[in-house]
Amino acid sequence: MFKQLLKKFSFFQKTKKEKHKIIPTWKQLKYLNQVLSQKEKKLIKLFSLIIIVCLVLLIGRFYFAHSEIVPQKGGRYIEGLVGQPKFINPVLAVDETDLTLVNLIFSGLLKLNQNSELQPDLVKSFVFNPEQKEHIFCLKENVYWHDGEKLDIEDILFTFSLIKNPVFKSPLLEKIKNIQINQIDENCFQVAAENSSITFWSNLTFGILPEHIWGKIKPENFTQSEFNLKPVGTGPYKFASLARNLENKIKLYDLIINEKFYDQSPFIKDLVFSFYSDFDQALEMLKNQEIEGLNYSSKQLNQDLSFVGNFKYYQFNLPYYTAVFLNLRDFPIEEKINYLQEKSVRKALAYLTPKQEIFSQVFNEQGIVIHGPILPYSAYYNPEIKTYNYEPTTAENLLTMAGWRKNTDFYEKNNKILEISLTTVDQPDFVKTAQLIQKSWQNIGLKVKLIIVPPEQIKEIIKNRNFQAFLYGVLENYNPDPFFLWHSSQIYPPGLNLTAFNYRRSDELLEKSSLAQNQEEKRKYYHEFQEIIVDNVPAIFLYNQIHGYLVDQKIKGIEINFITHPADRFNNIENWYIKTRRQLNKITR
Repeated sequence: MFKQLLKKFSFFQKTKKEKHKIIPTWKQLKYLNQVLSQKEKKLIKLFSLIIIVCLVLLIGRFYFAHSEIVPQKGGRYIEGLVGQPKFINPVLAVDETDLTLVNLIFSGLLKLNQNSELQPDLVKSFVFNPEQKEHIFCLKENVYWHDGEKLDIEDILFTFSLIKNPVFKSPLLEKIKNIQINQIDENCFQVAAENSSITFWSNLTFGILPEHIWGKIKPENFTQSEFNLKPVGTGPYKFASLARNLENKIKLYDLIINEKFYDQSPFIKDLVFSFYSDFDQALEMLKNQEIEGLNYSSKQLNQDLSFVGNFKYYQFNLPYYTAVFLNLRDFPIEEKINYLQEKSVRKALAYLTPKQEIFSQVFNEQGIVIHGPILPYSAYYNPEIKTYNYEPTTAENLLTMAGWRKNTDFYEKNNKILEISLTTVDQPDFVKTAQLIQKSWQNIGLKVKLIIVPPEQIKEIIKNRNFQAFLYGVLENYNPDPFFLWHSSQIYPPGLNLTAFNYRRSDELLEKSSLAQNQEEKRKYYHEFQEIIVDNVPAIFLYNQIHGYLVDQKIKGIEINFITHPADRFNNIENWYIKTRRQLNKITR
């Protein structure tokens, strides 16, 4: 065909020299359309199209092979929260709503990353050393408050002084009251600790307040200041606006990205929080896609998740467990005989506690049933510990062997009825759990008195150890250290050994584990410690809750499995993103 085309060009050739040319000149090509047939024109167009498509595919293949999708700044995320913000202030914040916003707006000396590892935040460096009881911290130079003022060491000293001032009744006081902080120069300071556990240093993650703002506010006006709702921090997000409804309650709270953030800046530009009076209302808004995210505890969601087609479901492990703590003191309540000092009675109660029924009926099996003081996902968990399943017959045999005899209604010994008082807090999950336990204990003939106290009395109950059996939940630290709950030195307040468990070998193991230089050594001590606790039954361990999070699938980059508090779900907020772009890979030689 090509030769035929050349022949058609031959009548244009004007010189002998030109006759010997094989390829037509550019001047001759302009007459191509006149000499080609319709069929030839179609073929050339087809071949040209194929060549163009192939070139496009080759270029595209090269581009996609040598590029990747990366996050891009932009987008808005709307999340629902239950309750009302009151103190978006790290010195005063207590409830989940306030702490969630505090974590986004403020920065601490140290922080937890997405793997719950302790890292420097406002300070330049931090390396944990169990032998080191003092650390010298130096502030990063490029940290600015949201109003443009530079953070300095006066802000650090000021925040510590506020927390330690009993006038403000800060919930952080117990955590840092034994910390000594001394200024070294205009940028560095020393922090001295009574002990150097990782638990202790994790207390330094609380947010720092700006002295140039709060230093001008009188203590009596502290809780009424507008800066509790319109805070100025140094965190990745800053306050933009809030909107109230007709009842003057905050309906929307808007945070925007802090463009001058000293660390990795987030990708999502706008975080909006919408507030609801209860969880069911917030869940309905999620179903209607009026909000794009909602966090909840396992006790809140007792229904199926069939509606979550557009949402991704995350489960976060919490270092939180619920147990019935058995008071082993001589006179726990009203100077009555404490039958819980008998090991056989404690074991019988453990066999009478319907853990699986509680787990199913109260918590919709959201979490795990536990059997000891260290949670199953811990590196130090002993999977070989004894378990007390629901076995009423075994419980009755234990009581009989210990000299207890059943009269018409109850078990008695030496003319004394076996009576147990079970105390818990007036919260739906605790009350339901306590009622199931009471019913189960009563079924074989135990006399059980249920005492339900309001939440505001719990601190006093714990402080005075004014209970016999106490159904409650405890929050371990992200690096669980059972020392504070089970060592005999913690029997008296402010220690948290609620049961007054005192066992010499157990104390030795906890002490040795705190000094262990490697994980394997620590694991060995903790394994034996768990065996001792489970064998002596100072508590009946029930369940570990998970924390759930439903988020619109458009939100990418959430990579957290373990949190110490629901507010920690934003620990890797700097990696969350909505918008993306394609970026060519760097060529390395």
